[in-house]
Amino acid sequence: MRPGIVAVGIVGTVLVSVSGLVGEDVLSAFGEMGTTGAAMVPICADLGYDVSPTGLTTSQATNVPTGGDLPGFGPGQDEQIATARTIVAVGQAAGVPDQGLVVAVSTALQESGLRNLPDGDRDSRGVFQQRPSQGWGTADQVRDVEHAARAFFGGPGSPHHDPASGRTEPPGLLDITGWEQMSVTAAAQAVQRSGFPDAYAKHEERARTVVAAILGTTDRPSGSTLADYRVEGIDAATLETEGVDVEGFCSSAFDRPTTIAVSTVTSLGSPGAWGGHQNGRIPLDQLQALSWAPNHRLRPDAAAALERLAAEYQATFGRPLQITGSYRTYAQQVTLKASKPRLAATPGTSNHGWGTAVDLADGIQTFGTPRHEWMVTHGPTHGWYLPDWARRGGAKPEPWHFEYRG
Repeated sequence: MRPGIVAVGIVGTVLVSVSGLVGEDVLSAFGEMGTTGAAMVPICADLGYDVSPTGLTTSQATNVPTGGDLPGFGPGQDEQIATARTIVAVGQAAGVPDQGLVVAVSTALQESGLRNLPDGDRDSRGVFQQRPSQGWGTADQVRDVEHAARAFFGGPGSPHHDPASGRTEPPGLLDITGWEQMSVTAAAQAVQRSGFPDAYAKHEERARTVVAAILGTTDRPSGSTLADYRVEGIDAATLETEGVDVEGFCSSAFDRPTTIAVSTVTSLGSPGAWGGHQNGRIPLDQLQALSWAPNHRLRPDAAAALERLAAEYQATFGRPLQITGSYRTYAQQVTLKASKPRLAATPGTSNHGWGTAVDLADGIQTFGTPRHEWMVTHGPTHGWYLPDWARRGGAKPEPWHFEYRG
């Protein structure tokens, strides 16, 4: 491998990012991924990911199709292009941010290849493979791309939204608390509840290419050109404040850093400072990725305890424990506080920043549901508690928020 430096543009600002060992071969593989993708190669290296050719995951080693009438498509894919345009148009009409459009297109690519399929697994149909038996609509409705897209995005524009109660059932993307802070694959899974929760990641960069082309904002690099530039102060935290999902990209593009063996970790006790680290600035190799939700990390003893609790949850309910929030970097805490000033903790004080708190979904996020009551009862046997302040009638009720106390 040869030392490499790449000049890139991110979030409308020209930034220059330096990596220690990024070869031209890896940068070439990312040349089709857009400026953000190329820029993330050295940033991922800074976070300890393996950016050598052997570190490339299968999902990102595949090039985005070219040669069609729209970037991101091959020749003869007119049906898929029309479907993508409809999805984006529906999302824009519903006020969905660009990131949500990427989530939707990634989902459709995984579920159907952007084709309006007449059937699928069990009673699944259409571009999102929605199931009439699960309330997504009739067999004809789920094959109506506009109807299916409105249902996927959810919110007030969903055909399943009840204005009287303000609820949407089944919930779409806009109904998922904190989806904006999730990686693309986690957000897609929160809606789809697929048996293959990480499958959407491999379509993210193609989806970004497609959405950018439809919106008329495509800006792609010419290839793996190296340039001798260096700018201080450009790191993962800086990019996260600009809205870049650093962890989501790196974990879907490269092999994750080696994690601490859980068997060698003893309990570190209650939430709070540990290991001499600062809140939200814990090195990723000091945190443990969860086996069934690898985009989420926790302090190793907390992760080991949650693994055991999740196994019991799976055995009881027949589905994985659904997580929408775990460790948060300081930059992510700043972003969340700006978007949700009442709910979010002051940056630098959140137990998410210590890797000892999780936010849960799948019904757990609602007081009084069987799954919430189960978690409140069974969580403490593994050290996971709903804090007093988060309980019904507490200072700031948050039924979805659980903390590890050892």
